[in-house]
Amino acid sequence: MTLKKLGIGCFGYCSSLTSITIDNIQFISEERIFINEPVLLSMETPENLKQINGKNIEKRDINEFIIPTTINEIGDYCFSRCSSLTSINIPTTISKLGGWCFFGSTSLTSIDIPTTIIEFGDYCFCKCLSLKEINIPTTITAFREGWFSECSSLTSITTENLKFISEERIFMNEPVLLSIEIPKNLVRINGKNIEKRDINEFIIPSTVNELGDYCFYQCSSLTSIDIPSTVSKLGDHCFWGCESLTSIDIPSSVIKIGNDCFESCSSAININIPSSITELSKNCFEGCRSVTSITIPTSISKLGNRCFSRCYSLISLHLPTTITSFGEHCFDLCDDKLKENKQIPRRCFE
Repeated sequence: MTLKKLGIGCFGYCSSLTSITIDNIQFISEERIFINEPVLLSMETPENLKQINGKNIEKRDINEFIIPTTINEIGDYCFSRCSSLTSINIPTTISKLGGWCFFGSTSLTSIDIPTTIIEFGDYCFCKCLSLKEINIPTTITAFREGWFSECSSLTSITTENLKFISEERIFMNEPVLLSIEIPKNLVRINGKNIEKRDINEFIIPSTVNELGDYCFYQCSSLTSIDIPSTVSKLGDHCFWGCESLTSIDIPSSVIKIGNDCFESCSSAININIPSSITELSKNCFEGCRSVTSITIPTSISKLGNRCFSRCYSLISLHLPTTITSFGEHCFDLCDDKLKENKQIPRRCFE
């Protein structure tokens, strides 16, 4: 079977659809039809569907579904809105849970994540209103936003390699430092009551070589950060919305700055870009509205789309001749004095 993805609502409003022919059916529940391998996919059961592969539908309790060991990935929206699902056994053959995977599974009370899982998709457990506890394995290499959004019953998390707990986020893991937003009603981590600390007390360990996506996302009280020389990469949205951060000092060990990395760091006055960087990703300093002067090193040849857009106070720019590619709108809404620099294409200001 060549099917790799089923979009949400792919048969929505097909009121006359009564029969489907499809290979590799895994399970039929009240809410969804599960198909495919090695990526498990599902679709909402059309309202008037009566037959699949020429046979009348026999819907079963979703809690009877045993995910086959031939599955190595659970696709996007796979168990979305399975409102009667109370528990699920994820086999150790699986390495990824897709985006919105258990979205709206309102009866799910607990889930055991095997250590084979390396990635959760966006909003993976969003609106799992009955979810009370969950374990996060150290094998996770990337976190997305909204994992536990509106999980109003989630009071306990178990995770190894805990690094720091601030008012906004829980930091964990190495060598890639990851974090998640603290669920609203969370009380315990690893069986102990949470003790939240000032984010400015956090010292990033030298065992960390990468700051993951969204790592310090919206840490609004962060005023300064010492990035150790062991770090070589700053992930996407890494410091997005750190509105109290006044200085951005990137060590020369860093070779990549992710998309939207320092976007909306509205108090940043000083920005140091090391010569180890060869390009500036899209939106990386967008909305740093307090910075007045920036020196771009000669190592950089490309400026990403909107990389300095909305830097309203930027009036002085030391731009090397090594720049060969200017992204769209990269100086949009900056001070008009920058337009005096003839090296910058006019479209960059639009």
